[in-house]
Amino acid sequence: MAQFGKQFTTPVDGQIYAQPLVVANVSITTGSHQGVHDVVYVATQHASVYAIDAVDGTVLWRKSFLKPAQGVTTVSTADVNTDDITPEIGITSTGVIDTATNTLYVVAKTKEVIAGETHFVQRLHALNIRNGAEKLALNQA
Repeated sequence: MAQFGKQFTTPVDGQIYAQPLVVANVSITTGSHQGVHDVVYVATQHASVYAIDAVDGTVLWRKSFLKPAQGVTTVSTADVNTDDITPEIGITSTGVIDTATNTLYVVAKTKEVIAGETHFVQRLHALNIRNGAEKLALNQA
């Protein structure tokens, strides 16, 4: 990039607490913008991860960890009686990218209704940085 400063604005589905991560020359293999891009990875409190073109702000892919039809939703601040993070808690911490394996690791907190009981789950996800596909998910209820 030739200049330091705001380059673009891209709308996302929730607040951003985690630091964005940048990887140059990623071969995007999904969607209508396939090809090599410099990518900014952004995680939201709505439990989503976005791959955004670092030059023009185009969303290259988006992965949501919510599945409302299966009872997997965000955790509201009322659910956990806090106002530190509002209005919902999803992905708060900064992820980690392993460029050797093209893997982005993020921890998402979700509210899950299983057999009529509510569980608050933190799950470590391993995503392919090229297309957002899940490689692995580990649970901690």
